[in-house]
Amino acid sequence: MLILFACLASSAWVHGQETEKFKVFDAPGAGTNPGQGTFSGFIIQGGWILGQYADSNGVTHGFLRAPDRTFTEFDPPGSYDTGYAGLNPSLQIVGSYADANGAEHGYLRNLDGTFTTYDAPNAGTQANQGTFGFSLNSKGKISGYVVDSNWLFHSFLRTADGVLKEYKVPGAGTGPGQGSVPDGATGLTDAGVISGVFWDTNGVGHSYIRAADGTVTEFDVPSAGTGSGQGTYVSSINESNATAGSYTDANGVSHGFVRTADGDVSEFDAPDAGTGPGQGTIIETNNKDGAAVGYYLDANNGYHGVLRTPDGTITEFDAPGAGTGPQQGTLGQTNNAADKITGYYIDANNVSHGFTLKFK
Repeated sequence: MLILFACLASSAWVHGQETEKFKVFDAPGAGTNPGQGTFSGFIIQGGWILGQYADSNGVTHGFLRAPDRTFTEFDPPGSYDTGYAGLNPSLQIVGSYADANGAEHGYLRNLDGTFTTYDAPNAGTQANQGTFGFSLNSKGKISGYVVDSNWLFHSFLRTADGVLKEYKVPGAGTGPGQGSVPDGATGLTDAGVISGVFWDTNGVGHSYIRAADGTVTEFDVPSAGTGSGQGTYVSSINESNATAGSYTDANGVSHGFVRTADGDVSEFDAPDAGTGPGQGTIIETNNKDGAAVGYYLDANNGYHGVLRTPDGTITEFDAPGAGTGPQQGTLGQTNNAADKITGYYIDANNVSHGFTLKFK
């Protein structure tokens, strides 16, 4: 059902200067208690936005927000909690949902509202195990991952006709919490190239790019730490095969990076990012021009949005109404080809709200 919801408009404040306006919105069914609200995650060309909301009972549901600001809320059949992941130009949606036991199953939602659900052959059946659809390209291919009964992660590629094949990353460990996963909404190109992360036998994170012919290239940012929980975490690949992500150094601090298709890496930090363990700069996506979007945690563990343009310029931004306490603030998530950003912010009451922001 389409529900019309009026968006609020407020002025953005970026580096002390007024820019174009933020548009702030909430899904109609979103709850208003701490930990609830609207989580806007993915925007494509034309301004279509995919996200999820947590209702007054803390149950999550998916939503698709149209350019005219109408909402379609959805849940796959049998869902007790609906997650979102990717959206393609045909407005097909991919993600996963939890059943009554908390096990996850992949789904594909078509524009007409029909669903296809699926499970990988070796998917575990306990809570937080199962099949996770992650990214969807214009040809209907889905990349995702499986958590098996031993808590090992397996990457897969599912074709438009439903054939699901897992693939291995050579350096990935085979113990619990190890293995590999592809990136989220922007981790699969139309040419079939996949970016992702794997964990080795020591629990160190590394990144990979899998070509359409199945060839896997592994890489690390030079400054990445080599201890458990540290390493290189790519989060996005664009149609030029340029990637973006973050790495965690030996002190547990996060930093952003962008990498060209040729393998040249540029490391960077938001100017006001904190320098303590668990703080720093987190990059979520890069668009077709190489502009990278994400957020940073400051010295007080508050969130702020960050944009890095292809020329290396870094802009910090905060949504109006964003809280200023620990674990509150603004989290940039994705940017489309027109440099329009979406994400969500957490207010002073710890309730989340969606936003869009256009810099150009």
